[in-house]
Amino acid sequence: MRPHTTIVGVAPTGSGFQVDTDDSPRRCRAVVVATGMEGEPRLPALAPELPGHLQQVAASGYRGPGQLAPEAVLVVGAAASGV
Repeated sequence: MRPHTTIVGVAPTGSGFQVDTDDSPRRCRAVVVATGMEGEPRLPALAPELPGHLQQVAASGYRGPGQLAPEAVLVVGAAASGV
């Protein structure tokens, strides 16, 4: 995504997701939702509804790249959760 872009919707497709933004719709294979602050993640209500094969790791639980699947990874966040 691009900085300063507002996401207005996310919907699953047969090959990933369609992400609707205030700029234009985009397709992607993976989506990471990163929310919360100060070491206390706040998971959106839809998190438990995401498919089980999607790996979700809160910034506070991340210990290194070895715990992630060997695929493309999308990191979303600001401040410490995004770096």
